[in-house]
Amino acid sequence: MNADNLDRELNGMTEALEYFKLNEGLLITHAQRDLFEKDGKKIVFLPAHEYLTLII
Repeated sequence: MNADNLDRELNGMTEALEYFKLNEGLLITHAQRDLFEKDGKKIVFLPAHEYLTLII
């Protein structure tokens, strides 16, 4: 994830969270793990391999 992608992804997720009236969202990434807060919304970036171990 680079600076251009990051802004796009955070803005898109924030918009989706507002539309669905949610306070937290999850973005599955290739390898990045991060936590961001934007406009009072919590956005978690989680690597795909970690996500897959959560659902199995």
